[in-house]
Amino acid sequence: MVRGALTRRRLLAAGGCTLAASVVLGAGRAPRLAAIDWAMYETAQALGHAPVAAAELIRLRRETALPPAPGTVDLGLRGAPNLEALSLVAPDLVLSSNYYGFIEAQLERIAPVFSRDLFIPGEAPLPRVEAALTALADRIGDPAAGQGALDTYLSALQDLATRARPFTDRPVCLVQIGDARHVQVFGVDSLFGGALSRLGLANAWPEGTRFGFNAPVPIERLADVPDARIVIAGEIPLAARRDIARGALWNALPAVAGGRVIQLPNGNPFGGAPSAQRFAARLVAALEAVPAEQRAEFERAAAREAEVRQKALDVIDFLKLGHVKNELAGNLSGGQKKLLELGRTMMVDAKIVLLDEVAAGVNKTLLNDLAA
Repeated sequence: MVRGALTRRRLLAAGGCTLAASVVLGAGRAPRLAAIDWAMYETAQALGHAPVAAAELIRLRRETALPPAPGTVDLGLRGAPNLEALSLVAPDLVLSSNYYGFIEAQLERIAPVFSRDLFIPGEAPLPRVEAALTALADRIGDPAAGQGALDTYLSALQDLATRARPFTDRPVCLVQIGDARHVQVFGVDSLFGGALSRLGLANAWPEGTRFGFNAPVPIERLADVPDARIVIAGEIPLAARRDIARGALWNALPAVAGGRVIQLPNGNPFGGAPSAQRFAARLVAALEAVPAEQRAEFERAAAREAEVRQKALDVIDFLKLGHVKNELAGNLSGGQKKLLELGRTMMVDAKIVLLDEVAAGVNKTLLNDLAA
């Protein structure tokens, strides 16, 4: 082939550029939008301007809060869209985000690109996806749609926050199960974490979002938030379901033992304002679905749990074991193990306790202190 020859792909791309350049958005007809980024796809849908094409359409239908319209063209992978298919739909505007900046130059050869920085590590994305509603509406010449969509969304969240008030007594720990021993956790710098704040519910996780292809957080870290409700945001992987249900580690977590675990359907943690609203609605509905009598029983169980925990701390303090309270029993000295056995006995509400050689192996100074 002669270098620089006119190929079918180049011809289509050139034609798409010509058509895109000839259309003024908002000039008497609805713009043809194509979405690479799913958050921007949802933003356009919320405005009433459904994209004519979107990336990864099959998975998008499963996860988005606003399903694609019939006839929507599949553009292939988000990170490597089918440029020929994109040219054929002749979009007036391509919707993208900072995630796909590396292909923006290729997209711009076909049509103008409207891109927003939505998800930035360590920063709250919810205000950004909310602002995208009015920004995109202005860009396509329909500002009324943007303000209307934003007002409707904020009103819905306010109603949900009112319904969530009875549940503000406990913080919420938002997770996705990776495997039987690891989870992903949503901090305040996540879409779901932002929705949680809008509901007036505290996020129990003190750190930033820990999200990755491999779930990075050991399940035992959830014991650091013993008073929280655990909300599982999505389905548990098939390979982990049985191990989770039977696992001693999972079942020993205070929230699990206290019946404070809620599981929600799959959502889109990297979606737009509609995904945030859907998550909030599902969470409030799940909280309300727990009968009042059952919630009262959970609270009684939690009170008993707190009482036992405080008694254990008092026994540890009495036995002068506070400096090793976080150590594994196998790492304790012989005398400390003896005191641990004594402590376990003291945790039992017994009227009479029979002891044999209780002082064997225990430091005499400590024995004198205990006796005093």
